[in-house]
Amino acid sequence: MAQAIVSAVAGRLGDLLIQQAIFLVGVKDQVEDLRDELMWIQSFLEDADSRQDEGSVVRTWVSKSRDLAYDIEDIIDTYILKVTDQDKNRTPRRRRFQDSLKRYACICQKGANLYTIGKKVEEVKTRIQKIGDEMNRYGINRKDGGSRRGDRRSLSLQDRFQQLRRSSPHDESTLKDIFGLDRKADELVAELVHKQDQCRPICIAGMGGIGKTTLATKIYNHEEVKHHYKCRAWAYVSKDFSVKDVFKRLIKEVKPNLSAEELQEMGMFSEVHLEEKLRELLKDCTYLIVLDDIWDLEAWESLNRAFPQQSKNKGRVILTSRNTKVAKESIIHQLETLNETDSWKLFVVKVFNNDDCPTNLEESGKGMVKKCDGLPLAITVLAGLLGGKSPQEWFTVKDRIHQQLMVKEGQGKNNLEKILSLSYNDLPYELKACFLYIGLFPEDYEIIAEELIRLWVAEGFIRCESDETILEDVAREYLNELIDRNMLQVAYQDDLGKVCSCRIHDLLREFCISEGGEENFLDYYPRASSSTSSLTVTSSIWKSRRYAIHSRIRRYDFSNLSKSHLRTLLLFNPDKESLQQEQLESISNIRLLRVLDLSNVDLQGMMLPDSLGKLIHLRYFRLSDTKAKLPSSIECLRSLQNLDLWGSKCHWSDIAIDALSKLTQLRHLLLDYKYWDGLDTEVVALPRIDSLTNLQTLRWMDALVWKQNEKTKLINLRDLMIINIKTSDVESVLSSIVKLDKIQSLDLKLSAYQSTEYAFPMLVPLSHCHHLRALTLRGKIETLPADPYYEFQPRLTELNLVYSRLGPDTMSTLEKLPNLMSLYLHKSSYIGKKIVCSVHGFPQLRIFRTHHLETEEWEIEEGALPKLNRLCIENCYNLKKIPTGLSFVASLQVLEFYDMSEEFWDRFDRGEDAHEIGNIPSINTRR
Repeated sequence: MAQAIVSAVAGRLGDLLIQQAIFLVGVKDQVEDLRDELMWIQSFLEDADSRQDEGSVVRTWVSKSRDLAYDIEDIIDTYILKVTDQDKNRTPRRRRFQDSLKRYACICQKGANLYTIGKKVEEVKTRIQKIGDEMNRYGINRKDGGSRRGDRRSLSLQDRFQQLRRSSPHDESTLKDIFGLDRKADELVAELVHKQDQCRPICIAGMGGIGKTTLATKIYNHEEVKHHYKCRAWAYVSKDFSVKDVFKRLIKEVKPNLSAEELQEMGMFSEVHLEEKLRELLKDCTYLIVLDDIWDLEAWESLNRAFPQQSKNKGRVILTSRNTKVAKESIIHQLETLNETDSWKLFVVKVFNNDDCPTNLEESGKGMVKKCDGLPLAITVLAGLLGGKSPQEWFTVKDRIHQQLMVKEGQGKNNLEKILSLSYNDLPYELKACFLYIGLFPEDYEIIAEELIRLWVAEGFIRCESDETILEDVAREYLNELIDRNMLQVAYQDDLGKVCSCRIHDLLREFCISEGGEENFLDYYPRASSSTSSLTVTSSIWKSRRYAIHSRIRRYDFSNLSKSHLRTLLLFNPDKESLQQEQLESISNIRLLRVLDLSNVDLQGMMLPDSLGKLIHLRYFRLSDTKAKLPSSIECLRSLQNLDLWGSKCHWSDIAIDALSKLTQLRHLLLDYKYWDGLDTEVVALPRIDSLTNLQTLRWMDALVWKQNEKTKLINLRDLMIINIKTSDVESVLSSIVKLDKIQSLDLKLSAYQSTEYAFPMLVPLSHCHHLRALTLRGKIETLPADPYYEFQPRLTELNLVYSRLGPDTMSTLEKLPNLMSLYLHKSSYIGKKIVCSVHGFPQLRIFRTHHLETEEWEIEEGALPKLNRLCIENCYNLKKIPTGLSFVASLQVLEFYDMSEEFWDRFDRGEDAHEIGNIPSINTRR
């Protein structure tokens, strides 16, 4: 881990030398020296990191190197702060004499700053010399080539990513691999479906990592269970849970079609009101509720009152817990560890997918699996450690496991913790910081992949070997590798398999917290130790570089953080508490911050303090769902890479007209669609964005502002959403987008898009967007391009249409798109009475979704849709029967019917079209 920290600091110094040279006048040579010294130390750290178990001397040296890197970072960042503050104070005075005195004072002060930083740099160099002497004394040598031949760490990023195993961890079929639990799963399904006189809660109990959640997931998604229960809902509870948050989560799952107004209203409900609402929703339906990871009896009792008395043919509740006493009068299903046979089967599937273990690896493999003591989590993590390694490396890992486990029980970590340590130490150094970072998130928290990737980039964890490589793409590969190594779990992925969110097992999270705490890498509040000594907590905060507050933010004293070394502050606010103005002022005094996330903090429409502009190192600023307004001092945040204003009350008129244009380092700008309210041609000056040449993501941009900017300068734009497009402007908007060479995702929304007032008259220019993969069009389309190969974008993989009002000839055009994999026809996008999917049509389509169409008949010819995996038909009230010819689609795995007409359900229940769907593995319905 020290190597990752030193590397990040060295990389940051390199960036400063390029991007912030103006602030380094007079100290540029010293900064270059420090960067070179750090790079020299970094080249030795890999050897030292791998030898920390050999004794305290090596551990001490590694710790000194880490602290040295932190101190260098503090010296440079603090110097830049002082120089910037001086520049801000150089305001012209009315009188020339006072102006001269001011300039003279600034020059003297700058000289003092130069002397101070020079002195500190010399002190650091002395420490570096001492570290070098210690390295030579204790034989810590540089490792040429980095690692053993064939080790993933010795490969380039691109080579290693080509070796990743992409299928098994992301595939829903992995839930079938619950070796040793099949019989228990059958018992529980029978308990839920057939033994209707038994209505007590079911508690799946067992130690951490034994498979409680995996088993509960298998049951929850079992076809018989889905058919038996009208309502199903799942909530993660965890140790530090909010009753209100759990109730809201359950309500959203029981009633998924809540309007935006209902969701907003629900956020203001009291706990009692939410409890009553949930009970009302459940009282007349058969329901299955899963409460995952309940820790104690009090937690269960605080939630149980929301569920109507479970009676025959009504509702059931499943709990998972490490504590068998958690639920009174429940039916306990105690899980045991796996036997040797099932342990080996699980290991082979995780390492080799559907292949057998090579004979020459079987003996060593079984020896290592035996050390896992039948614990599924340990086996899975071990499999992630060994995946892709050579036979020689298997034997090396076996030796390392043997050495680790030589420690007698009671004298060190248990076997699981040791295997976790081995897997962590095996990570390429650039992934270690990314993995430990997950410890900042609350237990069982669903982490949005896009946000995590942007955080990693803002933190400086991601380095590129080529100028052509996009940092966010490398970060996405890092995320995939952690998943492939079974160190993160996929929470949700889109229809095409892209990971949208992830979670971490609570035992792995505890490892991140423990390891990250020792490295002064992270800390969070509230911790179990927090109640013991406020002095200890304050001391811990001052040392930590990253800090997360998980609850009770309204009562938190942020002034304690002003003297800290914090670079990151994340607020998690499940109860939607608000902050006071003085708390916001205190946050603005944490001058070295790079990452600040205030999302979901109810700021009640207040203007953030002007002092926010003092956070000149800030790279990541998230204000989504805060109802906050930004001051004009935002223009001072010249290092900002990410600005997320989605769901805030921020309005363009609240900020100086050119404030955003000065944030030239911005990579991702997310604006609320209401940000542009009231903007029209009467406005004298419009905001400028064409100076934001690093911008990759822009959501939402008003068409009027877009027209007035020089778009050719936005050479890095990949993800673009434009709203309020008039018909007269469509051609100019499309023509300007064609000039964006890197555009991959495009979302265009017409003014009054639900009506026929405006329309897309033509789409041919999009055929020149050679990298366009995802396209969303909101509003009427006069006509589709006739030839998808030349007049449409043939590389398009995702197409979403909303209120397009396309006629009967639509399908004959869309089905010719050669690479289309996902098609979503939403709300009047197709107004034909019949859908026909013809022979050889939609050759690559995997996902087909329809919503609120007027279709009355659907015919699928034999040979159409040869690769379709999922078909979802929702709110198509005029459709009276299952699509004819569906039986021809042999590839179909999931069929979904939601909120259809009574006539449709009557025919469905009578089984009149059963021959069309008899071979489909999963059929989901909601009435």
